[in-house]
This record gives sequence, C-alpha cells and structure tokens, in this order.
Amino acid sequence: MHVSVWILLISGFLLLSLALLLATESKIGRRIIFGRTRAFADLHVVGLQSKMRRRTERWGTFNIRTLFHYLFHQLLGALLFLNGLAERYISRLRYHNKKIAHRAKQISSGGHLAEIAAHKGDTALSDEEKTARKEHALRQ
Repeated sequence: MHVSVWILLISGFLLLSLALLLATESKIGRRIIFGRTRAFADLHVVGLQSKMRRRTERWGTFNIRTLFHYLFHQLLGALLFLNGLAERYISRLRYHNKKIAHRAKQISSGGHLAEIAAHKGDTALSDEEKTARKEHALRQ
C-alpha cells in the first residue's frame, strides 16, 4: 500500500481512539491518561487566556483590529507592487519580441532563397574577371 494510505489509516485510528478516550473520561468524570500533565497544561492555557483577555480589555479590540487592517493593507500594497513589476517585465518582453518579429518580417519578405539569389547577383564575377581567373589557374 502507498504511504498516503497508511498515514490515512493511522491518523483515522488515532482520531477514533482520542474520541473514545474523551467520551470515556467524560462518563467517568476523571482523566484516565496523563491526568497531572493535562491538568498542568490546562492551568497554562487558562493563564494564557486570562492574559489575553486582560490585554484586549486594556488595549481594546479596536486597536488589534486596526493593526490587522493595517497589516492586510501593507500586504496588499506589496502584492500590487509585485504585480506592477511583473506587468512591466512582461510588457518589455512583448515589446522586445514585437521588434524581433518585425525585423524578421522585413528581412524575410522575399524568403531565404530570394536573399541567396540577390547575394549571388551582387557578388557575381564579370566576364573579364572570370577569364582572368581561368588564365591564372591554368598558369599555375
């Protein structure tokens, strides 16, 4: 079996076991497993909860909400800035590709074979040059 199936089976078994344990403990009225450790953790969670309640009473939930609002707007501003950078980059790429395509279209208006024929006509030897080369090759 795949690892993902094993993970699903094990996590399902552990979740079911935890649910049965909590149901049994609520029926009995006391904790069965790790009673002292869980009581210690409960004290710390209650202490943290009371600290958070005092801070929200002192500072007010409005300030916390305003802080999250500010942070959210900062995040949106950063995303907008990154979006602008990406847009400019893509725009430059499109402009560059357009220039290359336009240049290629101008060069290959007659096709590659037409360019070869034009070059051959431009660099062709005259009749006098041909005979001079022929005589030079025969003399050697």
